[in-house]
Amino acid sequence: MSKQTDLINIPGGKLELYGSGISDIPLAINHAWGSSSTALISASAASSEVFKVGRDGDLTLSGGVYLGGTGSANKLDDYEEGTWTPVFTGINGSSPTGNFNHQGNYTKIGRQVHLIGYMEVTSGLSTGSGSLGVSGLPFTSPVGDGNHSTGAVTANNWDTDRNVYLAVTHYNSTNLGFLTANDNGNWNWENVGSLRNQTYMRFSLTYYTTQ
Repeated sequence: MSKQTDLINIPGGKLELYGSGISDIPLAINHAWGSSSTALISASAASSEVFKVGRDGDLTLSGGVYLGGTGSANKLDDYEEGTWTPVFTGINGSSPTGNFNHQGNYTKIGRQVHLIGYMEVTSGLSTGSGSLGVSGLPFTSPVGDGNHSTGAVTANNWDTDRNVYLAVTHYNSTNLGFLTANDNGNWNWENVGSLRNQTYMRFSLTYYTTQ
């Protein structure tokens, strides 16, 4: 059965709704049979798909969702999960070399990024020089007062210069660093020379990105 007017077409069990004078299909509703790749519900504008509901129940949007308002601050337009590879580096110096085991995971919701990292110096360490940093961040971060997030860090066989207050934080937009202090003492960045063979480190951090 196929019946078409200026606004509605029903070709073989699929309902298509047109706008007057529009050549593409603003809204299509399909029956439950047919190809598994065919969306149950889809909508298009200017021949581009703007949303669809798949047969598995997944909703796909080409844009974002406004929550609690219609301003740019209310728009959620990104969600992503993935892995990243943290790498020890020597900021303003030379990076350590040797055998390492580095792993990490992250979740990004809008501009907020939460990441965890595991870093291990297995053997053969040559420490390098400079401030101890971690490169390989999945997203860059703005820096400056009010933008430096801090996170928890714990480690085995890590020979820090200061050991009362320890945190992982952004050294710059692309590298993390380790800021430490003693009681009633000044804070400072830990150096690459604090690493040892069998330094094992775990940390987590939530920060904001402009990406």
